[in-house]
Amino acid sequence: MKFAHAFEEALKEEDYPAHWVQSAISYRQLKKCIKNVRQELSGIGLSPDTLRQLWQSAEAPVAQASASIQPFQYTFAGDVTTFQPKLVFVVDERDGNPIDASLSPETRAYLLNLANKQEEIKSTRSRNSVGERIYSNRSGNTNSENNVTGGHMGTLGREVLIDYPEASRRVEVPLRSDSEFFRLLNLELSELNALQLREQAQLVVEISCLGKDISKLARPSQGLKRTDLYAWRDIFSAYTDAKIFFSTAERDIFHRNSATAQKQLQVFSSRIHELGVLKTLKKESRIALDRFLRINLTLLRNLKFLELNEFDKQTALGAGQTFADLIAADSFASRLAKAFKYWDQKHNIQAKFADNVAKVDWKDVFSNRHSIDRATSHAIDAILACQIGRVEKFQSIVGFGYDAKDTLLRHLNVDDDAEDVLARRYYSDVVLGCLHRTMAVEEWAKLKDSDSVPLERALAAYDMFVLHDRDGDFEDTTSRLDELAEHIRLEHPEVEEQSPRNKAFTIAAYLRRHNLIGIRSDPNYLDLQNNFIGIALQDEDHSSLPLISAAIYCCIAQRLGLDAQPCGFPFHVIAIVKPPEQGTLDGRARDSASPPESMYMDPFRSASEVPIKDLRAQLAAMGSDASNSAYLSASPTTEMVLRTSRNIMSSVGRAQRIANPHGGHPHLTTVSTFPELDSAFYAALWASLLLGSPAAGNGPATASLERRQFLPYIVRHFETHFPNDVFLLEQHIVPLFQNLDEYRQLQETVREKRAGDTMQKQIKRRTTEVSKHVRYKVGQVFRHKRYGYMAVITGWDVECGASEPWIAQMQVHELARGRHQSFYHVLVEDRSVRYVAEENIEIITPEIPHSLMAFAGQHFKRWDRTTRSFVSNIRDEYPDD
Repeated sequence: MKFAHAFEEALKEEDYPAHWVQSAISYRQLKKCIKNVRQELSGIGLSPDTLRQLWQSAEAPVAQASASIQPFQYTFAGDVTTFQPKLVFVVDERDGNPIDASLSPETRAYLLNLANKQEEIKSTRSRNSVGERIYSNRSGNTNSENNVTGGHMGTLGREVLIDYPEASRRVEVPLRSDSEFFRLLNLELSELNALQLREQAQLVVEISCLGKDISKLARPSQGLKRTDLYAWRDIFSAYTDAKIFFSTAERDIFHRNSATAQKQLQVFSSRIHELGVLKTLKKESRIALDRFLRINLTLLRNLKFLELNEFDKQTALGAGQTFADLIAADSFASRLAKAFKYWDQKHNIQAKFADNVAKVDWKDVFSNRHSIDRATSHAIDAILACQIGRVEKFQSIVGFGYDAKDTLLRHLNVDDDAEDVLARRYYSDVVLGCLHRTMAVEEWAKLKDSDSVPLERALAAYDMFVLHDRDGDFEDTTSRLDELAEHIRLEHPEVEEQSPRNKAFTIAAYLRRHNLIGIRSDPNYLDLQNNFIGIALQDEDHSSLPLISAAIYCCIAQRLGLDAQPCGFPFHVIAIVKPPEQGTLDGRARDSASPPESMYMDPFRSASEVPIKDLRAQLAAMGSDASNSAYLSASPTTEMVLRTSRNIMSSVGRAQRIANPHGGHPHLTTVSTFPELDSAFYAALWASLLLGSPAAGNGPATASLERRQFLPYIVRHFETHFPNDVFLLEQHIVPLFQNLDEYRQLQETVREKRAGDTMQKQIKRRTTEVSKHVRYKVGQVFRHKRYGYMAVITGWDVECGASEPWIAQMQVHELARGRHQSFYHVLVEDRSVRYVAEENIEIITPEIPHSLMAFAGQHFKRWDRTTRSFVSNIRDEYPDD
């Protein structure tokens, strides 16, 4: 057994722990036992040739026993801890010959001699001399209670029960040296198995602790842009790509031997250093990463130790499969899956997380999600690499749904020293906004088609337009409402048993006591952010207009068993609470002859009931028919969405008037506000165009008129601020104008946008004699000599290339150098795009142009602190700048 020596040398070379070496199988001892077995068999006349023939005979299939009965077996007596190996054969008592026609004459003679010897010593047989005597039983009846196998077995230690002839005798030959061999082997395997169980348990604990640590370290923190969450996702992404111990495309883990695993572990380590995540990790995360690497080194060492035992399949330990199961277990894959926060609705992921791990194919779930992660990253890289075909790439990412959000956030929060930090952040945010808007529009489209959409989702769609990377999406809104309902249950355990009326009071009082609804200051009443349910629930002030306050109240009341809905009272939305069927608001049974009586709540103002007589009095004061039930009935969700749209438009107009009190028509982006005016106004336009105005009537002609009023505004906003939403217009707006005059115009707008997106940019080089006179370069920052604003150059023309009407309107001829000077396309700090003559430019070199950094990524990779200029990302158009 040369392997024994090689095995011991390998144990020394690999520097395994002392307790591993002590638990390793002693192949030298086993080798000595094998020599003793051979000597014992030779001592009773069983030469290698004889054993070989007996073995070949025993290997015959049991099914053939009727033709040539199988007389020879190697089996065990005893139990699984103390067993006796033995040879068993059968002789015919009529002539004393072994029953097997296939045996050679010499072997048959030998077995006959053994049988005769058994008869001679039968009278002196002692049960205390196990292993030293030959035993016999009539008619093949075995001592089944002492048979370790207990039934039909094979020839490798497994006894086969055969119907032998009645006149037959079963002869057993106990093997003492075999007993010693298996005793020693059983002891060695037991120690090795115990080691395996200890190491496995320790490894499971290590992985579990690591998982808990990473969960804490990578937990998203509201309000913090920089977080280790994205670094850990980069780490796990690189780990999965490396396929160290298994492949997501393979079920058989043994495709990864220790040599391959060690090589891939080095690939993973190199990739981590290339990504630069080590520089961004907090101290606690670096400790966790060290722990993660140590676990992988332990796994690798386990795999090497496993491979040293070339007899793993014969030992029945199953160490290889145990190792494979540990690494490829669904529990491990489920932990990787939980590293992602955002999941598309189609996964029903919360139900999967709550279910038994074994019931979900987590490897498939994680593999698919990882594929989307990579595809999204590749698309982002392609968007940054070339200005052509961006719309199609946007659409491909949006097609992944919310599964793409984690990846987009990771790119959005890229490290400051990334080579293309500004471009990557900018376009990741733009794609994320496109994804959010798509989800919002789809909710309103369902509402338009009369599908049931929860009030909270219909209103939270506005938040999706202004969300960016903040919390407050659909799921956050639903979760926050769930939490508030649960908090009320905890603070008021009796609430479930209260009458509907008292329950309505309890809910309103709780929300007002904790400042979760209403507005703290009247001057802020029309602030834009007060129109968004997600912002109201997430923001510390929780300020909201009456409509949003009533919606929050109704959503929570419904969770606590009340039939509460918004009521579209003029100028001030309130809530209407209806009694249960066959019941009253006071918890009593209702007489079938009595009409149900509702109650009204104004949680924005108080926790008390609003008497219906007061509401009717207000209607009368407004000149409305006090008996008009429309103003005192529950309002459909569509009306609440459209009313919110009008409120947003009013808030945007107010913000514009504050920013520009002397009139004029400035860009919406000139006002710094939260949320962004452009995005909020765009959301209001979408809702108004999709859902129409119920106040104007329900006829198709009226609906078309309403949509025509909003169409120019939404198209202008699309072209100016959201050009990558082209597929949204194709899917949701163009079909609404079919058979109308605007239909062809819309189709042409979409066609031009797609054609422009695929068109090669005109290359402008500085190699011509004329272009050499262009003084300034793309990426330089300047201040306008006359108007004083700061801007960055994004392109140039050797002379004014504008239209004649524009030249006349801007009085270009009055400039000192007129139209025959270089003109520059510039991006201004108010986000507007302008065309500036060279003589009006004064180059400046700020340390950091803060007012430009948020959106400079549209054209630039990063800010160069050395040259104090932006590094161009449009070299396909201006290769020399």
